Formats: sequence, C-alpha cells, structure tokens
Amino acid sequence: MMSRIGGVTFIFAFALVGGYLVSWKLSAQTAVVAAADRPALSAAKKSYDLGGIKAQQSILIGRSAQTETEWNRAANLWQEAIQLMQAVPPDTPEYTLAQLKIAEYQSHLIYAKDAELKASAFRLGTNQATAAFAKSQTAKTEADWQAAVSLWESALKLMQAVPKYSSDYQQAQAKISEYEANFRHSQKEVQKAGAFRLAVKAATEASALVQSAKTSGEWSLVANLWSKAIDLMKSVPPGNDNYITALEKAWEYQGKLKYAKQKSAELQAISNANKDSDSDFSKIYIPAKVQNEALSKGKVYLEELFSVMANGVDLDEMESPSVIKPGVYMIRYRLNAADGEEKWPETVAVFFDSLANPLGHQVIVP
Repeated sequence: MMSRIGGVTFIFAFALVGGYLVSWKLSAQTAVVAAADRPALSAAKKSYDLGGIKAQQSILIGRSAQTETEWNRAANLWQEAIQLMQAVPPDTPEYTLAQLKIAEYQSHLIYAKDAELKASAFRLGTNQATAAFAKSQTAKTEADWQAAVSLWESALKLMQAVPKYSSDYQQAQAKISEYEANFRHSQKEVQKAGAFRLAVKAATEASALVQSAKTSGEWSLVANLWSKAIDLMKSVPPGNDNYITALEKAWEYQGKLKYAKQKSAELQAISNANKDSDSDFSKIYIPAKVQNEALSKGKVYLEELFSVMANGVDLDEMESPSVIKPGVYMIRYRLNAADGEEKWPETVAVFFDSLANPLGHQVIVP
C-alpha cells in the first residue's frame, strides 16, 4: 500500500509472521533500489550454481579419465568453473563461498593439466623421437648433432613420464631403451663432429707453448698436445666438411710431434747427466799433485796460520782430498790446542787449486 506523508511516498508492506500480521514501511526510493538488485542477485546465484555444476562434471570425468582427451575435457571444465566463480560480484551472499571454491578448483585444474601432460607424453615423445631421427639422418656439423642430442633427450624424458596406468606404458618402456641408445650415439657423433675444432685448439696451444718451452717437461707437454691434435684430426668422420683438411693436418702434426719428443729427450738426457755428475762429483779425477802434495802443504799452511795457538796438527783426523767443483779441492783438518787439549770445534777446511796450492780456509763449527 502506498501513502504520501510530508511529500515523501512510503510503501507499506504486510506479512504474516508467527500467526501475526506484521507491517513495515519503505521509502519509494529504497524499494526501487531493492527491486533493481534482484536481477544482479539472481545472476550471482546462477553463476555460483553453474560453476558448481561444472566442477561436479569435471570430478566425474576425472574419476575414470586415462586418455589425453579425457583429461583435457576435465581441465577445461575446471577452467570454466573457476571463471564462473570469479564472475560472482563482491556484494552478493555467494561471494565468500565463491572465493573458497576458486582456490579449491585451481588445485584441481593443476592436477588435471598435469594428468593431461602425462597422458600426452607418449604421443609427444614419439613426435620428438621422429624429429631426432630425421635430424640424425642429415646431421654433418657439430651443431646438427647437438640438436639431435637435445631432441633425443626430450623424447627420453617424455617416455619416462608416461604413467603406469597408461595403455602406452609398456611400449614406452621399450622406447626408453631404444632412445637411450640413440642418445648415446648422437653424443659420440657430437664429439666426432667437434673433433676438428678441438684438434685446432690443441694445435694452437702446442704452437704457443713452443715459443717458451725450455725444459724437458715443457717439451713433453708440447708433444702431448701435438699427439692429442693428431688423434682428434684422425677421428674427423669422412662426411665432415673438414675431413680432407684433417688428414693433411694430421700428417703435418706428425713432424711437429717428432721434433717435440726429440727436444724433450735431449733435455732429459742433459738433466740426467747433470744429476749423475752431481751425485758422483767426489769420484771425479783428482790431479796427482793434489793427491800427493795438498796434505803436507795444508799442514804447513795451517801451522803458519795458527802458530800462535796451535801445538800441531792432528794428522789422524785429516781426510783425503775431495772435490768442491772442477779445479777446487778440499781437505779437513782438526787442530790441537797449545796446552795439548783437543778443541773439537776447531775443524778447518783448506781449499786448494789443481796445483795443490792453498786458496784459503774456513773454520767449521759443528
């Protein structure tokens, strides 16, 4: 019922509540807004309900889904359900529940997409293997074979992802062994195709080291690098664009390898001779004049030098001449103190030339 009071139109409404007739009044403006909200509320409720229906349909499909098509259908339904829940306006009673459903449905969507990917793994793996085989048939360069390796690796991972419940599982297991063999073969071909590049690198390093090599060890390293370069050049396959060049380089490097080995051997021989000379230095021939005269000349030299403090030279403690270096020889003497007591620290080394002439001395204190 409508009534106008003080210029404002009111709508009086009546309802039977608990057996009593209850009435209330609304302004005309409020009533119009309430009436206008009814379609929005109805649309929100419809979107929420339809989203729930889509979710139930996806759940039913997922309970028995095995194929890529079935899981794709389930994933699409979850996506539609999420979109419907997202369409529920914030100012409606269904909004809070819709937000909770969105989070729930998103987890189901991720699962369905993962299941779809697994279900498609056999098909995708077969496609990758087909592409890898085609690449292998025409591959010549290192880059070509590397591309084949990547394709075989991708095919392997996809076959390994095929789930046990899939009807393709057993076939996928057989394919895994086949693809692994092809993958290893392609890796070897990468090495062969890259052999020329690696050979050039080794040869470049050898040439650079030659400029500064001085020792046997350095020339041995040069030889190893030339040997490596030769082996790599020989491994370049006939179909490679660098095959002829590789054969020529392998022959060229043989001469360089031979020279490096010779230099290493020569320097090693010199080194060994020096070591033998050092270790047997005392066995070098001592001139007869030194053998016969140095002992007595050294005694005279020391008596004159230490006449103030020495009472003589203890000949029992003297050593035979030894070689210090070519042309220089040495004899050790021990002196007695003036009072006859031995002074053990006073051991003196006298140095002689090849004519047994004393060159000098050195007191040796233990």
